[in-house]
Amino acid sequence: MLEPAGAEEGKTVSALDPTLHLRGIASQASGIASVSVNGQSAFFKPLAPQTVEFDLRDLPLGSGVSAVVIVATATDKSVGQMTFKVSRSEVRVLEPAAGSETIEATVKVRGLASGFPEVEKVEVGGQAATLERRQDGAVAFEAASVPLTIGPNTLQGYVLTRSGVRQEFKLAVTRKPPPGPPALSLAEVENALADLPKKRVAEMVEQYGVDFE
Repeated sequence: MLEPAGAEEGKTVSALDPTLHLRGIASQASGIASVSVNGQSAFFKPLAPQTVEFDLRDLPLGSGVSAVVIVATATDKSVGQMTFKVSRSEVRVLEPAAGSETIEATVKVRGLASGFPEVEKVEVGGQAATLERRQDGAVAFEAASVPLTIGPNTLQGYVLTRSGVRQEFKLAVTRKPPPGPPALSLAEVENALADLPKKRVAEMVEQYGVDFE
C-alpha cells in the first residue's frame, strides 16, 4: 500500500474524512487482471508485465472502525488479499439540534466523539465538558451551561486526544430576545384613558398591542 500511510495487513490506520483514497501496487508472475476494494473495482495501470499500480478514490467510510479488503485477481485466476482497518474519528452533536432557537442565556450541549484514540478533553464554547467512556470505545460528552449572546451564536468546540490530535467542530444556536410585557387588556386601556392623555395611550397600544378586538 502506498496510500493511506501505514496501511498493512492486520493494522489499523486513522482517518478524519468520510471517504478514503487508496493507492498501491499488486504483482503476480502471470500478471494482474483486476483489483477491487470492498467490492469496488479500482483503476489500475501497468508498471511492468507482472505489476500494476491501482488507485481508488472516495471509498466511503462509516464512523468508528471499518474493514478495508483489497483483492487482486491474477490472469491465472489466483487471488491475493489484504485486509486492514480504518478508524474514522467523528464528532456528533446530539443536543441541541443544529439551527435551534432558545430564549435561555445558556444551552446544554451533548454529543458523541467516536473513533478517537484516548480522548483527553472536549471543550464547547470555552467550557470543558464532562466525559463518559462507553463500552464501544466512543466518548459521550456534556457541557451543561454554555453561554449564549442574543442573536445567532456559532459555538466552537474541539476534541483533544492524549497524543495531541485535535479535531474541531461547530454548532449554530440562536438566542432570541426575552418576550416583552403582555398585551394590554380592555380594563388597562380604559384605566389609562381615564388617567393619561389619549396620545400617550395610543403610543402604549402601538408598543404593546391589545388582547381584545
